[in-house]
Amino acid sequence: MSPRRYASPKREAAAARTRQRLVRAAVKLLQSRTGLRALSLESVARAAGVSRLTVYNQFGSRRGLLEAVFDDRASRGGLFRLPQAMANPDPHTGLAHLIEIFCGFWEFNRRTISAVLSAAGSDALLRDRIRSRSERRREALSVLVGRLVSLSEVRPEAAA
Repeated sequence: MSPRRYASPKREAAAARTRQRLVRAAVKLLQSRTGLRALSLESVARAAGVSRLTVYNQFGSRRGLLEAVFDDRASRGGLFRLPQAMANPDPHTGLAHLIEIFCGFWEFNRRTISAVLSAAGSDALLRDRIRSRSERRREALSVLVGRLVSLSEVRPEAAA
């Protein structure tokens, strides 16, 4: 007999709030003058007013924390709007919307995302995980360009 899973909406909501507080603390550290060098599980715990174990239980590692920061910044930076750009029946308008979304994302996140990408430079697993997220966005762009090619608006060799 397997143990019964304990589920409490209040507990889950509190855990989600704690996780968000930890991500915000990490973002603040990454945006500080010392940036990535300031980021550790201990420094995030201190900034959020929790124990290091709480940070570890939420993210498992510094890499997990950086992934959570990247995902949070993607969401807050507007990347959730990508499906709207893709769904636009006019590929010109969709492409313009996609470019607007990406520019807004980078403007909103420049310092934080630069720090995460810097960390990925020396962490192969983080680099692979960030690359897979970016690949999905590249595929979205390819779909829109493919739609323009099908309308004979872009030469296939120019789209490659």
